[in-house]
Amino acid sequence: MPADEVIDAMRRVGRQLPASLRETGEGGCAACRLNETGRK
Repeated sequence: MPADEVIDAMRRVGRQLPASLRETGEGGCAACRLNETGRK
């Protein structure tokens, strides 16, 4: 599968995800309580 097709597919899926599930630094693992304990 060509790289540009993979990137386009990932972009489409990412846009469909709610912001709370995206890995943006504000949602996803970044908002997880376990991540806070991992920083101690």
